[in-house]
Amino acid sequence: RGTFATAWEYRDFVTGLRANFNKGYRTLRDPSLTCSTAIKLIQPDCEVNSNTTVDFSLRYSGIKNLTLDLIVRNIFDQNPPLDPNARPLNFTYHPFQSVVYTVGGTYRFK
Repeated sequence: RGTFATAWEYRDFVTGLRANFNKGYRTLRDPSLTCSTAIKLIQPDCEVNSNTTVDFSLRYSGIKNLTLDLIVRNIFDQNPPLDPNARPLNFTYHPFQSVVYTVGGTYRFK
């Protein structure tokens, strides 16, 4: 797994991008077998592909004591790879979500 993030600030705006990478892995076709047993039986394995998603964020702080936020996760609507043993996918490595929008704000009383 890996994450790369960057942000740009211009006057009252801050915008950012974050790339989330999950490396692919191999898994046995029969989850009831151990690896050593599968090797003896010449049990084939499956390749679960890698996956990359990109998130976008925008923050505006041009109003006194108020900050507004917009976050868009998985902006390219990437589907996670299928894992035959997880049925249909492994949520630990590949969180399944379509495009998700989050809007928020913070007001500070002084």
